[in-house]
Amino acid sequence: QFLYFIGGMSAEPLVDSGSPETKAEHRELNVLDPQANSAAKFATNAVSTAKYSFIPLSIHFVVWKNLFEQFHKAANLYFLLISSLQIIPGISPTGRFTTLIPLTMVLMVTMTKDTYEDVKRHRSDAELNSRKVMVWRAGKWEEVQWRDLKVGEVVKVHNNSPFAADLILVWSPLSEGMCYIETANLDGETNLKIRKAAGGIYKMFNPDNPDAVAGRIVCELPNNRLYNFDGYYEKPGKLKISLSADNVLLRGANLRNTKEAIGIVVFTGPETKLMKNSAGKASKMSRVDHITNRQILMVFGMLVIACVACTMGISVIHSTGDPKWYLPSEGEPAIGWIVVGGFATFLILYNNLIPISLYVTIETAKTMFLARFIDNDIDMYHAETDTPAMARTSSLVEELGQVDYIFSDKTGTLTCNMMDFLK
Repeated sequence: QFLYFIGGMSAEPLVDSGSPETKAEHRELNVLDPQANSAAKFATNAVSTAKYSFIPLSIHFVVWKNLFEQFHKAANLYFLLISSLQIIPGISPTGRFTTLIPLTMVLMVTMTKDTYEDVKRHRSDAELNSRKVMVWRAGKWEEVQWRDLKVGEVVKVHNNSPFAADLILVWSPLSEGMCYIETANLDGETNLKIRKAAGGIYKMFNPDNPDAVAGRIVCELPNNRLYNFDGYYEKPGKLKISLSADNVLLRGANLRNTKEAIGIVVFTGPETKLMKNSAGKASKMSRVDHITNRQILMVFGMLVIACVACTMGISVIHSTGDPKWYLPSEGEPAIGWIVVGGFATFLILYNNLIPISLYVTIETAKTMFLARFIDNDIDMYHAETDTPAMARTSSLVEELGQVDYIFSDKTGTLTCNMMDFLK
């Protein structure tokens, strides 16, 4: 059995709760019944934008993941190979740790820098998750942190405040339950948009006693479609009311020109449409890193050719006579060991063709200078709000100097769009 609603933004069907495919097709939640919702194991309202974890058993632990990212650089793999060969006795013509120690220092400095930047993300997440919102619990309005918000609860949002989760609007003091929201953080639009409570819910709702709205909501599964929402609210045996995108208040938007608004939580934390549209915390490499990788591979190819030529030369010398006639005879090594050992020896001997100081210089410049120049740039300081520029990561700052063109649909994207009315 399928149920269709004309009031929705989409014609996609919602399966009735009696269907065996209920869980696979849509979400069911009980309004003001946290115990019934706990069995569904909905996501918490805590969000994380950090890249690393500080739990050693996690696959995102800062040590494992950061080393995995750093060894995406060809130079680090090359120096790891050289360090491994130098440890083997009888092959290295240099000290055993002449490359390993500098390589370890480079890895540790980069890891420390990336960890410090990720700690700032963790602090920002903690500050966001610790914000307060009014929630109807146990017959009264309570102030709770965002991270403690649960699906199915009724929350009250005041003017100029952000929405803590994706909400179904049920009441506002304006006519017909209307409110104004700003979605600049979602789609870049600064003009205010209108949202309205569903007529049937608005008429039955009492802001002094929200318990009357207890019922059930059936809606689509969490997705990243900002302008679509399909669902319905029902009180078993009494009424069924269609819900659409015009009734939804999305996390990331702000309430404007409205004293307060009350809504029912439908999506929380990582299941909100804002977080569904957030790009994953991918490991990024700048264009400079890609170019450096290609050049190092080219130099490494030349190095291999030189090592092969020298190995062939030493093999010829060993095959034509005893190269150590001036030393006591200790037996002639096998030709295979001469080739393998000779190649490894020459590879270590010529490893300075790719200087490890190259990456030391690059990381020092990015960490100590480039990001700090952005933070201290007076031309990017906004005096009215006392807001300086802030480089959240030093890994991509060199990309800013390589922008050739900016394509924009309107000048308002790049300018302030402020007008002065003259009398």
